[in-house]
Amino acid sequence: MHIGEIMFYRLSKLLVMWFLASFFALSASAQNANSNVSTPLNWQSYFFTMTFSGFPVKPDMQNKAFPGETIYVVSDKVGDTALTCVMNKFRATVEVKPTDFEGIVTGSKTSRRAHAREVDFYVNEEKVADGKWTYVPKLKIILSSKKSDSLRLYNAAIRGDKVDLKVSGISKVELSLPEPNEHFINFGGACGIGPNAR
Repeated sequence: MHIGEIMFYRLSKLLVMWFLASFFALSASAQNANSNVSTPLNWQSYFFTMTFSGFPVKPDMQNKAFPGETIYVVSDKVGDTALTCVMNKFRATVEVKPTDFEGIVTGSKTSRRAHAREVDFYVNEEKVADGKWTYVPKLKIILSSKKSDSLRLYNAAIRGDKVDLKVSGISKVELSLPEPNEHFINFGGACGIGPNAR
């Protein structure tokens, strides 16, 4: 099997994040009118539609549209964080080096190249988990491979915990996790998260 096909299989099986695979065509269905980059430590919302096309997408998945939503933080330091719910899958994305994080979240920046990196997960300076995340070198981000890691981030934001991730080959990164606001609270119903869980 060609290495590109292996990568697509892994990413589609995990549904790590909608913007990683070049086979996805992304269009914004709505962007919250209250998004305000000048208030960097507030959660912002972004709504999108994901469609699958091209090889090796199965025929029954070709050009089907799936709604999704993301909440994210854009700050002036490394550690910006996003949580995404699409196709009932919940995933986290973290900036590990300076990059255009908002451009990545909103789909204007993409990359198909990614590989696994070991990540140690710290909450309030205590290591609580470790495992593999997906690292995208061009975008300078990592994506959770397991829902449990995404839930740790989500719950840490609710509690106001300090979260650091130590990525193999990259220094420890402190995440930007502001306190929940309306965007955060209303996020994730389709993934069984928050007061709108279903």
